[in-house]
Amino acid sequence: MKKTRKDLITEVLLSNKGGMHVNDIAAEMIRRGMVDNISKEELAAKVSLTLSTDVKKRRGAQFKRVKSKKGRNKRGYYKLKSKPRTDKKKILSEIEKSIRMIPTVPALYTGKAGEYAVLAELLFHEFNASLMSVDQGIDIVTSKNDNFSYIQVKTASYKNGHFYATINSKQFERYNNKDTFYIIVLRYILRGKLTNGFLIFKSSDIERYKEMDVIKNGPTLNLTITINDEKMMLNGKENVSFFFDRFQYIN
Repeated sequence: MKKTRKDLITEVLLSNKGGMHVNDIAAEMIRRGMVDNISKEELAAKVSLTLSTDVKKRRGAQFKRVKSKKGRNKRGYYKLKSKPRTDKKKILSEIEKSIRMIPTVPALYTGKAGEYAVLAELLFHEFNASLMSVDQGIDIVTSKNDNFSYIQVKTASYKNGHFYATINSKQFERYNNKDTFYIIVLRYILRGKLTNGFLIFKSSDIERYKEMDVIKNGPTLNLTITINDEKMMLNGKENVSFFFDRFQYIN
């Protein structure tokens, strides 16, 4: 399932909780490679229409206008609307409470187990998915609605309250394009049972976090995931809860 314009706007505003002008939202969407073949002015008009339509809803609005110091609506400025506690937050809260009970499994088994776990989940989401026979930087190839995607799976290790995963920089650069995704497999206890969770990033998300210095550039790209206060934090700097179990993010 392709992301809607609302999804794209939400992703941008997640990093700008204080709100942004529609022109700046459009510029950021273009900078991140979220849209193609559209001018900033045309996209800003579409973003403005989407947001103004949403805020007029009596129920279920995702966004709201930004107020000035005098209490008036600032023209063209919007931000995410505060929402009640979600099921995702409840799940993260439960994981956080039980996370230190996770049993240790040798790395010899976890990598391949993570690949099969992702493969099964993709099939349940109606992707035609296949494991690659040789790992040269891509573990799984998928197709859905005539769109192909390439997936690298990283099964996170766990120690002292943190999940750890690494990405080889050379392989990342080799496959850094709009069709490549990185799925981080997290193994935790939820409601008394061992469960798998998945963080799903586009390669452009990883590239953006490198530019923001959330992920340090080097021979390996190190990702540390911490679950705290019902949030999944990347390297202690960025809330990545948006990407948790978001298989619809894959084209």
